[in-house]
Amino acid sequence: METKYEQSFYLFPYEKIDKGDTVIIYGFGKVGKQYYQQILQNNYCEVKGIVDKNAALFDRNTFPVVSPEELEYKDNVKVVVSVANKIEQKKIVSFLKGKGFIDNNIICTHHSVPVLFKISEQSEGSRMIQITSEKALEMLGVVFFERWHSVNHFLTINDCASDKLIRVGKKNDGGYIMYGDLKEKIKKVAYSFGISSDVSWDNDMADMGYEVYMYDHTINNLPYERKEFHFFKKGISDTDSSKGDLETLQSLVNRNEHLHNNNMILKMDVEGAEYGFILNSDLELLNRFDQLVMELHNLNSLCQNDLIEKALKKLTSLFGVIHVHANNYGDVIYVDGVPYPDTLEITLLNKKRYDLKESIKVNLPISLDMPCRPFDDEIILGSWNNRG
Repeated sequence: METKYEQSFYLFPYEKIDKGDTVIIYGFGKVGKQYYQQILQNNYCEVKGIVDKNAALFDRNTFPVVSPEELEYKDNVKVVVSVANKIEQKKIVSFLKGKGFIDNNIICTHHSVPVLFKISEQSEGSRMIQITSEKALEMLGVVFFERWHSVNHFLTINDCASDKLIRVGKKNDGGYIMYGDLKEKIKKVAYSFGISSDVSWDNDMADMGYEVYMYDHTINNLPYERKEFHFFKKGISDTDSSKGDLETLQSLVNRNEHLHNNNMILKMDVEGAEYGFILNSDLELLNRFDQLVMELHNLNSLCQNDLIEKALKKLTSLFGVIHVHANNYGDVIYVDGVPYPDTLEITLLNKKRYDLKESIKVNLPISLDMPCRPFDDEIILGSWNNRG
């Protein structure tokens, strides 16, 4: 059952901020992200930092997010409270005053443009936006469609024998479609980035004889252990952090003495850090992997347009896409009925190891696909290769 309602597109409070001012954005949910995108697009002011109670969930190499406890008072800096809930606003204002910020430098003004949304009653937060192409151009701009044209170009699906595709991991979120020659490999090494509480993919890989090197700096322990699991409380990044909690792929592979291994497998779900990882990783090192499965996030975020395009161009210079699936936990924008999902799961094969040719016919999802959020419908991508 679905409900239609008007939701707000939040406009940055330009009338309270002078061009060139230095600001801190407090709150990096829907409102804060929209503010940040607008600032990056027009370079109106300088963002000194972003504050959010869930700071640990964001990659700090991509977004300068700190927790409220880490916020330090700064003179001549305006704090833009990007939280729509008025009760929460009052709590934040009180907190900021306790930090030393004066009333004139705390901005709580919100302006919004109504947009028609349609969302399932069972949904837990993702949004389905239904708009016309004219409205999309007005609200999102030409760059939205230009960026998506590039995404479709780089993620063109290549032919792959359908009887060789398998599902690795559990039925819903955490499972991925992969090419099913995994058992045939000689040296079986898999890297898994982004674990949280789900090791179903890692478990299936271990059942096929793989030693699985698992990384996630946001958890202390795995939900369960087995001898093939090698867990490290570290995250993947485009640079090695001074704290040692984030490292590059080069550093991790070198430490595990896998720099000369071939035919490795990589799985990645790191909430947006994948783009920095791709751009930083050496092509020779990436070429050591036969197959990659990963989630691409923030595809509808205009502020990352260049980063996404550059990362996908580099990735697909070595790898060919054999499958794409939309994650229905993420937002999706329908423009004249055509879906533009914010999060995609993709499967890639090494072009030097596999003979890949662009598919003539492709219709998504396939029978092996399952909705990541089990109680909501799949996002139907349809004839993916003919969208561009």
